[in-house]
Amino acid sequence: MKISSIYSAGLSALFFVCVMSSGIFIGYWQMQKMLAADVRTKLDQAVRNIDLTLSHAELAANATETLSGQSCNEQVLTSLRTIVATVPDIRTVNLARGNEIYCTSVFGGQRSVISRHDYTDGRLLLLSGNTVSPTRSLMAWRSTEKNGHYALVGIDGYYLYNILRLLSGMTPMYLKVGSQLMSLQGTVSPSFDIPQSVYTSSQKYPYSVIADRRALTQIGTFWQYGRGPLIALFILSLLLTFLFHRYQQYRNTIESQLEHAIKRQQIAPWLQPIISAKTGKVIGGEVLLRWEHSAKGFIPPDVFIPIAEQSGMIQALTQECFRQVIAGLQQSGMVSDEPRIVCFNVSAAQFRDQEIVRLSQAFIAAFPEKNWRLVLEITERDRIDASEQLTQTLGQLKKAGVQLSLDDFGTGNANYSYIQLFSPDYLKIDKAFTREICSDPVSAYVVESIITLAAKAKCSIVAEGIEHEGQRERLQQMGVSHFQGYLFSRPLPLAAFLSVLEHPGGVSG
Repeated sequence: MKISSIYSAGLSALFFVCVMSSGIFIGYWQMQKMLAADVRTKLDQAVRNIDLTLSHAELAANATETLSGQSCNEQVLTSLRTIVATVPDIRTVNLARGNEIYCTSVFGGQRSVISRHDYTDGRLLLLSGNTVSPTRSLMAWRSTEKNGHYALVGIDGYYLYNILRLLSGMTPMYLKVGSQLMSLQGTVSPSFDIPQSVYTSSQKYPYSVIADRRALTQIGTFWQYGRGPLIALFILSLLLTFLFHRYQQYRNTIESQLEHAIKRQQIAPWLQPIISAKTGKVIGGEVLLRWEHSAKGFIPPDVFIPIAEQSGMIQALTQECFRQVIAGLQQSGMVSDEPRIVCFNVSAAQFRDQEIVRLSQAFIAAFPEKNWRLVLEITERDRIDASEQLTQTLGQLKKAGVQLSLDDFGTGNANYSYIQLFSPDYLKIDKAFTREICSDPVSAYVVESIITLAAKAKCSIVAEGIEHEGQRERLQQMGVSHFQGYLFSRPLPLAAFLSVLEHPGGVSG
């Protein structure tokens, strides 16, 4: 097997692993997010239900106000037992004073000692049981003291842990009051640490409901919830890997053909005229590469230029482009009263070395009469940050008389920071904004902002993508200084572009 085939197969396998891993990660994250939201919803529901239960205890305590301070006689006991019978969720109602219960709905006047300090915020207490049912948990609600008297209302623990059971699902819930926890089984124990827990506290009463999320992070849970999407992801990953492998084969073919085309000078520079808004005359052009493949026909620049950049052939392609343009302009021998601009598209990454300086100096040296002025149009494909190398390169270019333009300003990496970085002479408004300039207020606002910024930075404005007269008039009213687009001319072969310069009637103003 050839080395290239092994490399391509390995790359495809790596692609499959990356797609699957990314999909699993995103799916797991989304599942966790969904389950976390579900747990929060259940916690909120549990708190609402327990609040309702406690409101019944509060209602029962309020019903004892007329009994407070009375002796524990049959009439009082009947009233207490009536409250227990008529108010939902209530197990016992007791009257107390100080640290003593002196009247209870169960045992009548039997007295027992209690500690008021055991109650959380003086209101709630979880108990594992009492004298009547020592193995059955309950919660005690303590009312506000009045003249040393207060009521204690017992809530059957069944009503509380049944709420937790119904809502828990895969996340066990606990009811926490002070330092005590009630489990799903109704067991009351001292509080303990629960890893990966979340909780919701009641806004009305001093307790919290805690959920144990450990089960949600397990692989089994992920498979249980995401079995279908995981199978779909596997199939999709296989399909994408197949397409990627085919793309790799195509790319390898394009790369070799691109290298061949550069060496055989089969990629030609075309120029699209740039028009002065003030005079309507052609003041130069933007160099656009065209590759006419013998078998595949026209191959767009946005296909082969990224491949040239990624494969390291962009430098050779740029050199060949400069060479052909210089040769064509020299052969024309054209002389004009004012120098015409020639804009070459270069990526920001090409400013990281001296090659762009050498090419620019060669262009300038080729025209000592200064009939042509070089403009480097910085595209938004790559991002570059300030560095000593960049500062040195820009200084050499400016010293040589090279002008700079920011292409597609306001999109991609061509943003406001690039103005400070490159100190451009031109800002180029992307056709995405000029296309809707007459109908879209947002596009108009963006263009106005760019024009204002350009005026402050002392830059000329080039609006590209002009296709009808309404766009031209609107942009000219807004202060755009140069136009470019099909309204004036499509990109032309170098010879045809030079002919237009000599006979300007071929371009409408």
